[in-house]
Amino acid sequence: MKLLQGDALVRMADVGEVDAIITDPPYSSGARRDADKQVRGAMLREMDDADWFSHDTMTAWGFGWFMRALFAEARSHLSAGAHLYVFCDWRQTPNVYAILESCGYRVNHCLVWRKPHYGMGSCWRNQHENIVFASLGMPAPMLNRGVGSVLDAGNVAPGKRLHPTEKPVSLLRQIVSAIPARRILDPFMGSGSTGEAALSLGREFVGIEVDPAHFLTAEGRLAKIQPDMFALTETR
Repeated sequence: MKLLQGDALVRMADVGEVDAIITDPPYSSGARRDADKQVRGAMLREMDDADWFSHDTMTAWGFGWFMRALFAEARSHLSAGAHLYVFCDWRQTPNVYAILESCGYRVNHCLVWRKPHYGMGSCWRNQHENIVFASLGMPAPMLNRGVGSVLDAGNVAPGKRLHPTEKPVSLLRQIVSAIPARRILDPFMGSGSTGEAALSLGREFVGIEVDPAHFLTAEGRLAKIQPDMFALTETR
C-alpha cells in the first residue's frame, strides 16, 4: 500500500506501475447537489469553498485541462491492457469520453451505478451515476464475465460519510472483484473507499489525495483494514 498526499499531477511520478485506475474525480458540474443546480448557477465558480472540497468548481475548460493532463501522465504508469473506471455525472460523461480518447485510451463502455432511491430535484430526478470504462489498448480479460453494466448499490448514509461524495464500498467491490488488477490506483482517493475495496479483496493499492484532512482520514481507515501491511505514506 502506498499513500501519497499532494496534487495528483505532481505525485503521479511517485506511483510506480499499476494495473488499473478506479477513481471519482471532482464532477465540476456547477453545483454540489441536484437541487442546487438552478439556484447556484451553472457557471458559479470559486476554487475555495470552506464547506465543500477542493477542485469541484472548475469550469468545463479547467476540468478538461486538468483531467487530460492527469490521464496523459498516467499512461506511463499503466500496464498493457490496464482498466480505467472514471465516475462522472451525465453532464461530464461526454467530456470524459473525449478526454480519455484524446490521451490515447480505448473507451469500451459506460457502466451505470443505479441507486435504490432518487435524489432531490425537479422533473426526472437523478437515480444513477455513470462510470466510464476505458483501457490502455485492448482491455485485459475480465476475471468475471458474468456481470452486467448496471451496478446496484445504495448511497453511504449521510451520517456515516467520511467524505461529501463518498462512494459505497459495496459498489467498488463489485468493480474490483471483476477485473484483473493486482495493483490499483485512485488519484482522487478522498476518504479511501477504493482502497478499502481493493485491500479487502487482496489487491494492492496506491492512493493520492490533495486535501490533508481527507488524506489523514483515508490513512487511518486503511491502516485498520490491514494493520500488518507496510504502508508507505508521503506528504509534499
